Amino acid sequence: MNMIKILTKDNCGKCKELKEYLNSRNISYKSINLSAKENRTSRKYYRDMGYKLLPVIEGDGWVVDGFNKELLEELL
Repeated sequence: MNMIKILTKDNCGKCKELKEYLNSRNISYKSINLSAKENRTSRKYYRDMGYKLLPVIEGDGWVVDGFNKELLEELL
């Protein structure tokens, strides 16, 4: 499995839940904090793509916005 990328923000409960879930399953991921100033490009990507919910999870050929455990289990 390729590493997934997650877009998160500070003080996001679902983002924290997602990280705990991925860590409990030993799934590698790259986390990009949209609250950090250096991630302006990622914030623009998030807005331009029309995502409404955080976290945004990107895998090999798929993207999910929001933390949906059942859907993630199917995709992973």
